Order: sequence, then structure tokens, then C-alpha cells
Amino acid sequence: MITFKLLLLLLIVCFFFTPVSTKYVSGRIQTTKQWVYLSNFCFKNEPLNTGYLIFTIWTHNTHAKLLFYNDTHNRLGSWNDVYHNKTMSCEEKVNHTVKGGALDIINSNPVRVVIADGLHPHFWYLAVADCLNDELELDYQISFQNPGNFWYREFSFNQQGTI
Repeated sequence: MITFKLLLLLLIVCFFFTPVSTKYVSGRIQTTKQWVYLSNFCFKNEPLNTGYLIFTIWTHNTHAKLLFYNDTHNRLGSWNDVYHNKTMSCEEKVNHTVKGGALDIINSNPVRVVIADGLHPHFWYLAVADCLNDELELDYQISFQNPGNFWYREFSFNQQGTI
């Protein structure tokens, strides 16, 4: 008969030695839309430390771009300005990313993008676009990480401390 202490010890050992990974999203997009939302993550601001994401995207669309927006309001890069505006063209959405936030997608090894944010945690939103073609087809893998130890880096800031 397994005692309560032995069972508790076994659960603790399993919990601490279970591998943990970052927020990871992957998928395949095959659509006639020119602009598609992928995912979001709340990056924590921490002096001298930065969050980052690593992405790998495979596509035959030669003009495809990975787009970065954040939760600022009424400024360039504002997710709300882009997502809720049904009259904005694909080109206007691409031009409304954060500064430097429209990266050409080149089929290659994983690319790491550092997110050095302002004074407060911010949500960052990712989308893909190809405004020159009538179809968008790609496969993607994206992992997100916040600064800090494994209790913090694996989770979006809004989810930290909820488990």
C-alpha cells in the first residue's frame, strides 16, 4: 500500500522534472485572404532582460511578410486600429505595423526576434500578409519567451501566477 507521503513525494518529483516549453504555436494556412492573424503574447518588461520569439515559416509566396503589432492605442503599430478596421487594405495593414515590424519571410532556419518593450508589459500580435497575391499558403512554427526563470519565461505575462 502506497502511503500518502510517498504518493505526495512522487507527485512533487513528477511536477519538478516535467519538461516545460514556451508558448508554441504552429500550423498551416491556405487561404484566399491576403492578411491573416497568427497569435499573440504578452511580453513582460524587465530591465537588462528581453523577451523574444523564434519563428520558422515555409512558403512559396515570395512577397509574404511577418507583421508585428502591439496593444498601444491610436499610434503606429496599434493592433486595435488594424484588426477592427474592416475598410483598411492589406497594404495599409502592412504599413501600420510597429517601426520595423514588417519582416520579409524567407524560407530558412529559425529566426530569433528580440522584443525590447517600454516601461509596461504589452501584448504583441503577429499576422502574415502577402498583398500581391490572391492566395496565402504557408506553414509556420513560433515560440515565445519572456525574460526570467522557467516559472516566468514560459508564460505570457497575463498568465503568470495563474497556475
